[in-house]
Amino acid sequence: VYLEETTIPEEQAKRLAAIGAAHYSLGQAEKGAEALAKLNDIIARLKELKLEAGTGAEEKAREEKKNDNDVNKAMVDAMNKFNGRFKTVNQYMAELLAYQAIADGDKDSFKKQIGKAGRIARERKAQLHLKIGDKKEAEKLASQSAKSPGQVQPLANYADILWQSGKEKEAIEQFKKLREISAHLDIDKAVFQRLAPIAKKLELPEDWRTEIKPSDDVGERPSIDTLGPFRWAPSSATQWTLVDGQGKKHSLSDYAGKPVIVIFYLGKGCAHCIEQLSAFAPEVDRFKQTGIDLIAISTDHVGGLLETFQLNQNRPFPFPLLSDASLEVFKQYRAYDDFEKQPLHGTFLIDRAGLVRWQDISYEPFEEVEFLLNESKRLLAQDSPQVTKR
Repeated sequence: VYLEETTIPEEQAKRLAAIGAAHYSLGQAEKGAEALAKLNDIIARLKELKLEAGTGAEEKAREEKKNDNDVNKAMVDAMNKFNGRFKTVNQYMAELLAYQAIADGDKDSFKKQIGKAGRIARERKAQLHLKIGDKKEAEKLASQSAKSPGQVQPLANYADILWQSGKEKEAIEQFKKLREISAHLDIDKAVFQRLAPIAKKLELPEDWRTEIKPSDDVGERPSIDTLGPFRWAPSSATQWTLVDGQGKKHSLSDYAGKPVIVIFYLGKGCAHCIEQLSAFAPEVDRFKQTGIDLIAISTDHVGGLLETFQLNQNRPFPFPLLSDASLEVFKQYRAYDDFEKQPLHGTFLIDRAGLVRWQDISYEPFEEVEFLLNESKRLLAQDSPQVTKR
C-alpha cells in the first residue's frame, strides 16, 4: 500500500478510511470490513489515551496540592481535549459503515451513516447515493458540486449521474458543457471514462476532448524543457570539507556510499541547539544499526567546538562536530536567511548516492528524532530517484 502508517490515531483512521473505501468500491467487502475492525481498535486506543490523560492530569494536580474542584477541572480539561479527535475518527468510521451498508443493501443504515460522515466530498457522496438507489439525492449533490465554474471533475460526475438516472437529455447538456473545458483533462481517469456511453451516443471518438488551443496573448512561450524537470527529484548534496575541534578534516565524500544525517546548529551559545544534539546523541546506535551516520556542523570556530563537545552532561557527543565559522556551507545548503543575514537551523538526510532525501530548515532546531529515524528508513528503502542540480 502506498500510504504508510503513522503513529497518530487520526492519521491512521484517515488511511484506513481510504483503504477501506477502495476495497468496498472494488467489491471487496471482506477486506473493507477488516479496515472497519481496525478503526474500532483505534477508537479503543483513543479511549485508553483519554483515560491516561485524565489520570496524568489528576496526579499532576494532586502533586501541586490543588483542591478537589481544581483536580476535577484538570482531569475534565485533559479528557475534553480528545473530543475533537473522537469526532474525526467517528466520521471515518461512519464513512466505512456507509460503504458496508451499500454492500449489505441496507438503505436505512446507509442513510444514518452517510449523515455522520462529514468528510466525504459531494461528488463521491453523490455516487454512493446512486449505488444505494437514491437517484434524487445523488442528482441533488452532484448538481451542487458542479456549480463551481471551470471544474471538470464535478461536471463529469454530474453528467454521469444524470445519465445513470435515465435523464439522457440533461446528461448530454452537461456533457457538452464539459467538452468546452475538456482540452486538458486526463481522459483515462475513471470519472471521465464513465462518460463513454454519452460520447458514443453523440458519435464522438473515444478521446472526445477538444483540441488544445494555446492563448495568443501571453508573449513568447519558452520551451518546457528549459523550465526544469517534469517532476521534482532530490538534489545532489553540495560537497564540503571542514575541520573538527582537533583540526582533523572531514569531508562529505568520506560518507560516499552510505547515508548520513547532517545537522547544522548555531554554536555553543544556542541552548536549543545543545538540546537538539543531546536528543540525537542517545539514539546514535539506533541510526547506525540502519547504516546511517550522524555529523553536526556548527557556526563556531574550532575553539567553540571543544566547548560544545563537553556540554552533553560531561559526555562528549558521539558524532563529529565540525566548524563552518565562515557560514559558507550553511549558505550552500540554504540554512541561511539572506534577508536577516543570519544562519538557520538545518537537518538533512543524504542518501548513499549523495542525494538530499529529506530536509528541515527553520529558525528552530529539529528535535523529532524518532520521526526522522522512521522516515529515514522509509525513504532509504525506496529506489534512488534521478538527480536534479542544486
